[in-house]
Amino acid sequence: MAIGIDTSFWTTTYWSAIANKYMYGADFDKIQDEAFQFIIPRASGGNALDPGFYGTMDDIAPRPWYKGAYHFFDPRISALVQANMFANALKNYKLEIPPVLDLEADYGLSNTVVINAATTFVNEAEALLGRKLMIYTGPWWFDTYMYIVRLGIKVWPAWCANHDLWISNPYSGKPTIPKAFKTWVLWQYTFQISYPGLLGAADGNKFNGTDAQFYAKYGPIPPPPPAFKTGTVKVNNLNVRTGPGTTFPAVGQKNVGDTVRVYETRVVGSLTWVRISIDPELWCCSVYYGAVYIEMR
Repeated sequence: MAIGIDTSFWTTTYWSAIANKYMYGADFDKIQDEAFQFIIPRASGGNALDPGFYGTMDDIAPRPWYKGAYHFFDPRISALVQANMFANALKNYKLEIPPVLDLEADYGLSNTVVINAATTFVNEAEALLGRKLMIYTGPWWFDTYMYIVRLGIKVWPAWCANHDLWISNPYSGKPTIPKAFKTWVLWQYTFQISYPGLLGAADGNKFNGTDAQFYAKYGPIPPPPPAFKTGTVKVNNLNVRTGPGTTFPAVGQKNVGDTVRVYETRVVGSLTWVRISIDPELWCCSVYYGAVYIEMR
């Protein structure tokens, strides 16, 4: 039975009072490849990106784990806005496990409002991503808020029946399946599983089947990690670009003391560029006219 974890900003970031924002602090290098087979980070929630998502995806890109991503749905916020943000966050990543819609919050809204909003999200996100979503939920919530009554009969959204279910039902002998679904694919069986390098407890999950069935469902095992070196940034405000050159857009910065993985080195004129991320492709200048910006070790 394949096992995996899901993570969020609770397990990958810490609050910096100095920077007044969440800072990425996880270190997946401390987790062995054999620890689990899949990982599903939180990409977004409501109308905000998870502050640890890009750092997590960068760290796990070279690891031989099957990867997914999930969105925590807030029915108070436009479903179209949420779907577009989720799809945009995932556009540069190859996910073996389908993108996930996390349904577990109603915020006091009526069942009809919640169902209509969730249905809009499913339709929009699937159109944008070009693939079917997986649904994450728990029987304790779904069986209360995801039905309407017609002629005295409870009616569930029709789309539930043809979507894979990731069931949240920890600390039970076996998962309880919400009435709208036929079976479960993933089971979140615990909220408390620890691995070195994570900043808090992660959630533990199991696949409903054998390892062979898991691999058959989600495709070939991801390739092993490519060889990489490690570098330490020696300057502040070092631009992170989408390609090896100053004409490529800057999408972030590194500062003194930051550690980067270096997957490729490319010399362009008097500048040396290093690729610090595989998916998405990101580069930094490591040597600028003889000045060392990133020291290799």
